[in-house]
Amino acid sequence: MFDICSVHLYHRCWYKYYFRMKRYYALWVVFVGLLLFAGCAQDTSSSEVTLEKELGGVVFEFEETEHDFGVIKQSGGIVSHDFPFTYHGDQVIEVMGTPGSCACTKGEINKATLEPGEEGTLTVHFNPNLHAEPEGRFFKTVVILTEPSLDPIPEVRIWQEIDLDLGEEFFELSAPHDDHGDKDGHSNEIVHRAEINAFEKKSSGNRREFSLEVKELISELDSDLTYAYWTYGGTVPGPFLRAKVGETIKITLKNSKDNQFPHSIDLHSVNGPGGGAKATRVFPGQEKSFEFQALNPGVYIYHCATPEVAEHMTNGMYGLIVVEPSEGYSEVDKEFYLVQGEIYSIMERGETGHTQLSGEKLEEEDPEYIVFNGRKDALTGDNALRA
Repeated sequence: MFDICSVHLYHRCWYKYYFRMKRYYALWVVFVGLLLFAGCAQDTSSSEVTLEKELGGVVFEFEETEHDFGVIKQSGGIVSHDFPFTYHGDQVIEVMGTPGSCACTKGEINKATLEPGEEGTLTVHFNPNLHAEPEGRFFKTVVILTEPSLDPIPEVRIWQEIDLDLGEEFFELSAPHDDHGDKDGHSNEIVHRAEINAFEKKSSGNRREFSLEVKELISELDSDLTYAYWTYGGTVPGPFLRAKVGETIKITLKNSKDNQFPHSIDLHSVNGPGGGAKATRVFPGQEKSFEFQALNPGVYIYHCATPEVAEHMTNGMYGLIVVEPSEGYSEVDKEFYLVQGEIYSIMERGETGHTQLSGEKLEEEDPEYIVFNGRKDALTGDNALRA
């Protein structure tokens, strides 16, 4: 028998498939769920600092939020722009990072903490000679991450167009990435296989614990092409999670100290706003946990919900949790776990070297790769599905 559980997430076509197969039967059962973010409730816990005051004043005020560099010569090197701001909040906040939307864009801030009424400057640097960019005018973004976190997160945008006066052969990322491994020389090859481990049988009502570590790493996307993945546990999709109705589930999320960005986990099996995202928002080196009770059987997506959410997801931060009925599912011979994802790489199909996420392609919903389990041909050859 085949049981096919499918979930279509959001509007960017991430499909999750969970196959359960038993011989000698020809009955197909299909469960299709459409999950939209638009209806999700917002958590208003005290750990969040809203940017809009009741009287309409802005808590985090930039003198300008966008800057246009115009046409930049490739030979001219890195360009920079200052974004002065004033913090109008009513509590002290700590600056945790200023990540850019791409490796070519970096931010730095002249304050480690901000007190109410304090002024500061966010400086944005753009490298026009790192990798290929879209033709014509395009933009990059930089955000300010704080603790407590601000909602929405402060963001600035830079616009530019590149004059390729040196030529594409001079891009710094024109060759395969030389960090295709960790500091000890171990390969960073992410796991793409679709087999599911045996389910640990427990009676309904027991506790079940899952621990996930976020790993940002470089791995192969296509032949002679590497990509900067963000993963749960070094796998794309993330680990397959399974529980039963009535069980209390503890989720622990750790953000590796070697990472650059904050991350979180939002499980759609959680009955409550945010699915655990705010409870698990972790900066590099941090670890947080939360618990929930599995109330409804079904097949649910989980994903990173740290802004920009789509950026974290397309880089590999998604997976599946199945909540079985309290009596469990019937025994089957094999189970497979497939995830369709979209990768919006700067480099086009067929090019070689190292590539990054293209914010412009993501904005336009124009993926360069549509893949199953994280990379091209991940489920072919030795990893092909065999019943």
